[in-house]
Amino acid sequence: MHSRYRQKYREIFFAYNGPGPYKCEFCKEDVMFTEVLVHHCDEDISNNIPENLKAAHRRCHGRHHMKNPKELAKLAANKRKENRQLQNHAL
Repeated sequence: MHSRYRQKYREIFFAYNGPGPYKCEFCKEDVMFTEVLVHHCDEDISNNIPENLKAAHRRCHGRHHMKNPKELAKLAANKRKENRQLQNHAL
């Protein structure tokens, strides 16, 4: 299932932002199409609105997530839970 999420948010990012180059969300340097990693700003991988998807270098993205991986994982899990509750409520 993760690969489907990955494919979908990458498709959305590229459709919205074009072929690049892009600015890395973290270091603000150019990122080329062939090296871009798509970052979810709110850490919720199910939130694929274009404004939530930003370009990043793999190294910058890794540094960002290694600052406090347990806290980030907890935040992401809470966001996913909130989104599921909202979706279930809408049904």
